Amino acid sequence: MYIQSLTIKNYKSFGPAVTVNFTPSFNIVVGQNNAGKTALLEALTLYIASHPHRSMVTVPIARATPLVTSSQTRISFTLDPSEFDYFLRHGMPLNGVAIMIMEDPRPLPAPAPTEEIALKIFNTITSQPLTFTFIFTVSHDKPDGELQIDAAGNSKTQQRISLSVRYDGDCLRVSPVGNRETQLPAFEQLLLQRVYRFRAERSAMGPNPSGATDEILAPDGSNLATVLNSLQGRTSALSRFKRGVRAVFPDIQDVVVQAVPGSDQRQVLIFSQNITPDRDDLAIPLAESGTGVGQVLCILYVALTSRQPQVILIDEPQSFLHPAALRRLISVLKEYSEHQHQYIITTHSPSIITATDPQMVVLLRRTGTRSTATPIDGRDVRDLHLALAEVGARLSDVFGADNILWVEGQTEEKCFPLIVAALRSQPLRGTVILGVVQTGDFQKKDGQHKKLTYEIYIRLSRGAALLPPGVGFIFDREGQSPRTVEDLERRGGGNLTFLDRRMYENYLLHPDAIAALANTLENFPLITATNVQSWLDAHQWERSYFPNSFPSTQTQEAWVKNVDGAKLLDALFRELSEGLYTYDKDKIVYGVKLTQWLLKHDPPVLQEIASLIDRHLQRLAASADATQF
Repeated sequence: MYIQSLTIKNYKSFGPAVTVNFTPSFNIVVGQNNAGKTALLEALTLYIASHPHRSMVTVPIARATPLVTSSQTRISFTLDPSEFDYFLRHGMPLNGVAIMIMEDPRPLPAPAPTEEIALKIFNTITSQPLTFTFIFTVSHDKPDGELQIDAAGNSKTQQRISLSVRYDGDCLRVSPVGNRETQLPAFEQLLLQRVYRFRAERSAMGPNPSGATDEILAPDGSNLATVLNSLQGRTSALSRFKRGVRAVFPDIQDVVVQAVPGSDQRQVLIFSQNITPDRDDLAIPLAESGTGVGQVLCILYVALTSRQPQVILIDEPQSFLHPAALRRLISVLKEYSEHQHQYIITTHSPSIITATDPQMVVLLRRTGTRSTATPIDGRDVRDLHLALAEVGARLSDVFGADNILWVEGQTEEKCFPLIVAALRSQPLRGTVILGVVQTGDFQKKDGQHKKLTYEIYIRLSRGAALLPPGVGFIFDREGQSPRTVEDLERRGGGNLTFLDRRMYENYLLHPDAIAALANTLENFPLITATNVQSWLDAHQWERSYFPNSFPSTQTQEAWVKNVDGAKLLDALFRELSEGLYTYDKDKIVYGVKLTQWLLKHDPPVLQEIASLIDRHLQRLAASADATQF
């Protein structure tokens, strides 16, 4: 059994009807805080309290404006024939609806609307399993509902139940004979028992009465001790459950249900790895353990011990689990995928998307007061992961960003935000600065190759709804000719610009900053800014520091623009430290420290870069504003 689709209308942040489709395996619902993730999970539990959408549209004049009081959901379930048989035999008969097996197939009579008939539901034995889709519509200003059965195929055995049927085109609208209030709810209760929602709220799971014998876990996990005790007679399921617990929490050796001394209650005890089974006095009651442990025990109980496939709804699991434990939990759920459970997980954590490798991702966005849903195929998400890996980034680096500003490498990735914080009046806010890898691909002589490589980054930044639409590039000049730079910037259409100097390290060739950094390094001989300047005066025009081209005029301006600053700093560090240090070995750390010194003692040196970043951020902000309208 799995939920095929949900339509939600006029409920909390959902105003006009929004339809979300799901796949049978892992489905991830992502979105920022207050985007509607929790409201969507509430709707998937079949029943929602009337909570009409409020906005200037629904309440246009004053507080007294009457609201449309009907919150509506429409949920489509798909069951295979054996599950459908189970639901019929355990649901409908409780309300006195007859079920008969018909050996002699006969054609279905053409009924008049609302006529009480015997409807034959087919149960196929062909290679293609027959499925049945149940759709509930619940309107809270009119407590009514329908059960719609879509069935097709050939069969040798048939089932017949007494139903009230009316035709609606090619679809049969079906409800049991009698009053809906007393007939249909039992069927819905069976569905409710197969839909578990684990909330993000942390709740202690204490002792249960010893006489209770439940096997079905309560939605809040309050009867966990009872249902775990019921596993004692199911050796295989109990062993599977405990293996799962140890996989998620390696420090837990065992989970045991024991009587609470001096009471008629049972409690769950947690044994750590260093406690022997006979020392239950050292075990920790679950109620006194971390609340994440209880949440995981509940999830694993449903996922690993259920007798039938379940729909498992998990709300914000990252709120109660460490990222490492979260990844292990997802691994366990995937390992036991033969149970054919459907998972619908809400999150704002990219780690969960990466760990689950979902078939479907649903992106919820809130624009003004309304929530909207955008489906993203799991194949697109996998392609996104591969593309990010190619440029040395991860989904966690860009997930949730408003814009991406791609820069030359990790040194710039660390230093540019420092420059923004010190020299701009406005912070980065939603813009993420990321270093790319293999930027040499942008500099190959083949202009067409440069263009294609640039477009890869554009597609990466714009190709999936999980990533922000705004993108910009700031790269090193790296000795390229003015014509090449002009051509690439023209191709970039304002998105791509180059530093005025060969590379970022050219802005760090400051004798006072270099001396200050060197004097903080252990065993580096004490030096002064004069020592640094003297070394630069002696070596700055050596041709080895000017790859590809040598300036036609030897001016200070030509030197600082064209010298290979990183190579120069590497030689300077090696010689002045008497071979103890090189700049290249820890260039990111040293680059950050030099940047911090300059921002504190001589910020105008970095103002040129601050202005360049500022132009990009203003363009990205304008582009984002234009996208909203």
